[in-house]
Amino acid sequence: MNAAWWLNSSWMLRCSGEARAFQRATGGVAATQAEVLAAILRRNRDTEFGRKHGLSQVDGPRAYQDRVPLSRYDDYADAIRRIGEGERGVLTRDPVELLEPTSGSTGGEKLIPFTASLRQQFQRAVSAWVFDLFRHRPALRQGRAYWSISPAVAAGRRTACGIRIGFDDDAAYLGAAQRWLIQRLQVVPPDVCRLSDVESFQYCTLWFLLRAADLTVYKGAFTHTRG
Repeated sequence: MNAAWWLNSSWMLRCSGEARAFQRATGGVAATQAEVLAAILRRNRDTEFGRKHGLSQVDGPRAYQDRVPLSRYDDYADAIRRIGEGERGVLTRDPVELLEPTSGSTGGEKLIPFTASLRQQFQRAVSAWVFDLFRHRPALRQGRAYWSISPAVAAGRRTACGIRIGFDDDAAYLGAAQRWLIQRLQVVPPDVCRLSDVESFQYCTLWFLLRAADLTVYKGAFTHTRG
């Protein structure tokens, strides 16, 4: 077995606990969703958003639907601007670690407040997915991967009060042990995403992808944007 197989197999084993938890949760999806919603509401009911919508009085999904109207990103733009200026307790009780840029099918750049609890939820979801992927497609464990989750942004970009905008690289979504593993499995070095010139970024990314005869996992869109 090659080095990639051992690294991917180690990653899969580390993800097994979250995979089992996910499997148990799927046995009662509605109940699981209600529990997750209740935990989020308890944690954030004393925020500005929570007080505005009376989240302390919400006792289930139906009550939440009645109290919180459907919304778009534009409805949160002012709140996110204030978060970027350093205001706390606006949308979440947890401190905002950074604002993660994303771009959808409409509009320009959108900044998503990223907290420690949100990072943990990403890690749990990725763990369940990785375990399932490697378990059902064992041949993928033989090679390396290309991950591109979020758009590249200018290095060192911050809001006026110093909140960072964007992760340094996509491995930052994961826990320390998983980051160590994926950094050794990436076919494209993380420094490539920090190139400020779009054509240079595309050229270098394609160069590394084309020379990687052992590429088995490709995750994400091939994009590059600048704020």
